[in-house]
Amino acid sequence: MSLSSRRAFCVLVCGLTAAGLGGCNTPTLPPLPPPDAPQNIEHLGNGEVMLQGVLPTQEAKLFVLNTNSGEIAGIFTHDARYAVAIRAREGDFMHLWYSTEGLDSPLARFEIPPAPEAEQAPDDSPQEPSEEQPVGAADSDAGLCPCR
Repeated sequence: MSLSSRRAFCVLVCGLTAAGLGGCNTPTLPPLPPPDAPQNIEHLGNGEVMLQGVLPTQEAKLFVLNTNSGEIAGIFTHDARYAVAIRAREGDFMHLWYSTEGLDSPLARFEIPPAPEAEQAPDDSPQEPSEEQPVGAADSDAGLCPCR
């Protein structure tokens, strides 16, 4: 091999190596910020819960996985707000994430809390007579019948 051939070969190898290493210097996309757990979890009473919250990005596909049942629900949001229903019970563990521009966010993990206590039903027990009404006055029909 002549000196000029060796030099050309060296220039070629160095050029290809530099071009190959240049690909590693391309900037990577920053990771997506993780979503927060839903701000509101409402028990719908039919074995489903409604999850409501806000994502850190405007347009995204939102996914929720019930890890106990394997069910996945999802929606597309245009304004970062979401409301999605999924079958879940108290104590089920959920994963929530979103996808935008071909990237998936990290998971938000949370547990379905207990449903709030139902309001107390009105007491149907007999009422004590009030102090204003004498005992037995309600039983007497005096003054109620104009026929006397």
